[in-house]
Amino acid sequence: MVIIFTYILVGTLFGLIAGSINEGKGYSYWTGFWCGFILGLIGIVVVCVQTDKTKVNVKGAEEIEKYKKLLDNGSITKEEFEESKKRILSKL
Repeated sequence: MVIIFTYILVGTLFGLIAGSINEGKGYSYWTGFWCGFILGLIGIVVVCVQTDKTKVNVKGAEEIEKYKKLLDNGSITKEEFEESKKRILSKL
């Protein structure tokens, strides 16, 4: 009985840590929680090495802004801008 209680307590601790990290990277808190709860320290490592979705979205927005400036300057056409925007958004 003590072993089960200890596993639940430690699993919850790992789950809270993994969930918080996962949420900060733009993923579901509960996915990270269960990953940490079930896998323990390995779950935290898995969550830590995931791609940060928030940084990917910022890079995409910055790239679209770059093409918008080119469009405003007349360096590219509206069609080229829309094509570039569609390509960038498809990567996200």
